[in-house]
Amino acid sequence: AEGLVREVVHVIQTQRKQLDLDFTDRIDLVFATESPELRAALERHRDYVAGETLAASIHFGTPPAAAEPHDIAGPPLAIAVTKTRGGPAS
Repeated sequence: AEGLVREVVHVIQTQRKQLDLDFTDRIDLVFATESPELRAALERHRDYVAGETLAASIHFGTPPAAAEPHDIAGPPLAIAVTKTRGGPAS
């Protein structure tokens, strides 16, 4: 499970670079997966993911249509990364 989470963090870091975000920019994440195991791993390691990616919020649901699915050892995982808009981190 930890290996899967590290792979997800790597994908998020790559998306941050593609969005040309500063290394200090906070982000909001939305994950969508049909894999109960992957979702459980992400929920269990939520603090690690948030700390490594500077995520102000992490949600599970339906990401925007523009979110690309990634093959993370099984069913696809769609990840939406957006820069946090002002206000306190949640």
